[in-house]
Amino acid sequence: MKRPVTLSARDREELIRLTTTGVRPASVIRRARVLLALDTS
Repeated sequence: MKRPVTLSARDREELIRLTTTGVRPASVIRRARVLLALDTS
């Protein structure tokens, strides 16, 4: 069963920061981008 993803403003900012700054594993960046794309807020 799929559940809607609702991110708080703080969560959204953190995920955006993860995807745009620093060096991170591709899996972390991919997961952050998926969560941002699924956000319904």
